[in-house]
Amino acid sequence: MYKCYFGLGFFAGVIALAFADDFATARDEIDKVKPNINYNTFCAETSEGEDKIACRMKSVSSVGFLVCQRPLFGEKNCSTIIDEEIDNLQRVHKEGKVAIVQISPPPIDDVRCGKESSLNCTGFLEHWVDRKEGQFKQVRDHISDNKIQDLIEAVKNFTITAGLATTAADLSKIKSYMMENPKENHYRQICDLQGFFMVSGGFLVNDVPDILTGVGLDGVCWDGEPTTKQVLKALDDMISAFGPKNDIVGNRNGDLKTTEPHKNIKIMLIINVVYCIFAP
Repeated sequence: MYKCYFGLGFFAGVIALAFADDFATARDEIDKVKPNINYNTFCAETSEGEDKIACRMKSVSSVGFLVCQRPLFGEKNCSTIIDEEIDNLQRVHKEGKVAIVQISPPPIDDVRCGKESSLNCTGFLEHWVDRKEGQFKQVRDHISDNKIQDLIEAVKNFTITAGLATTAADLSKIKSYMMENPKENHYRQICDLQGFFMVSGGFLVNDVPDILTGVGLDGVCWDGEPTTKQVLKALDDMISAFGPKNDIVGNRNGDLKTTEPHKNIKIMLIINVVYCIFAP
């Protein structure tokens, strides 16, 4: 039995080190080519938003490098935007046990921007969720467009049935985090709610530009955004659709999914567990 405990602990440590090694390798690769990074050749694939470009690194496919599109955003510079995003992701995870996409601080400064040629942009490392693992969905847009039912059907189509309960559990954590002090009409809101619905179950929050606190049910992050009441209603609809509200399901807390480069580690861990069960 002691051998089993040792083996399980050993393999758990190997998995943690593998992810840490990926981030360390990715950081070294960026340091080699910064500041003037050619994202067309450096990235295996990219995804662009209004504020940032997400680069899946060719050399470390499990890691994404998220960089500002430009150095200035009104009165804020890129470095401030990135610092706030990292802080907000860590905050929702720490305060609310909200599942998030794994990130690796600190930020990386003085790199080329996504759209502009300036070398004064900042980026950070994040676990790259492969399309086989999960699908990115802009929940905020679905709420604003009154298309939550479309989102529910889409998630049911690509998430395995057994995993929907974990998705409901992750969404329940977001709802619980929003309930700052309902008796006083005080709520939190994760602005621009978005993230990855995982094929095997779960929802990982990604990109948190701001967190409202102490707002009422009619509070909004910005003009034209969904109200707190609308966000809570959408979460209730999804939680009800994906699993019973009171089920004790899942224990995500932002854990990484095992990605393609780490399948061999996962297989070794399974073998070790089987050995523990059947060994004399």
